[in-house]
Amino acid sequence: MKAAALLTLVIMILVSGCTNTYLNVHDNQTSNMTIENSSEHLTEQNTPSVMTARIPEGAHISISGVSVEKKLYHSAETMRFNVSVDSDTAIDGLGISAEGISGKMLIDRKVNITPGTNLFEFEYALPRCNVCGGIRPGNHSLSVDIYYGGLIDTLTLTVEIQQ
Repeated sequence: MKAAALLTLVIMILVSGCTNTYLNVHDNQTSNMTIENSSEHLTEQNTPSVMTARIPEGAHISISGVSVEKKLYHSAETMRFNVSVDSDTAIDGLGISAEGISGKMLIDRKVNITPGTNLFEFEYALPRCNVCGGIRPGNHSLSVDIYYGGLIDTLTLTVEIQQ
């Protein structure tokens, strides 16, 4: 209900054409929205089609590694993996998404990072290896992206899943 009211407010601000509005969504177990206004004026020619947050100019943020607990998993097992993100600046609301396992896994999380190496832990209950809605045994890709107003970095690795 609150999100709908905030969305209506954002749309009203954008329609008024007064300012260039960037939407920064923080999702730390609750959905809190912060609206940051800049002094740029919008015209029909430069109205952003997607509202985005901005990382500080010159900031360096990258995925320094993705590690899985083991290289071979079995059907319906819990896969645990860690994502390391290096940054030279603090950012609130950095997005980390992990997807793969033949399209069955999609995890999206907003995190706050500090300068240095930041480690984030993830878990995913693997589907069963079967023909009826599960996955086939074999090698599967796990792709991790970090984003903040656009894609920043991607790292992909392969895990083996057997019956």
